[in-house]
Amino acid sequence: MASMKAEILSRSRLEPIINKFDLYPLNARTIHIEDLVERLKSAVHVDLIEPLAGSADRGTTGLQR
Repeated sequence: MASMKAEILSRSRLEPIINKFDLYPLNARTIHIEDLVERLKSAVHVDLIEPLAGSADRGTTGLQR
């Protein structure tokens, strides 16, 4: 779980999201991308969720490849 969380919250995953969805448009020109990534990282919460009732238990739920 810890390695999945680290991958989800990595700069290589978060920076494209910031750019694609134009997050923090007022700060994009004045704040370094590393700081914007840290801001988004602190706003994201990653939790393990229980499988839905009646679904096949295939390991960790909520993650797609």
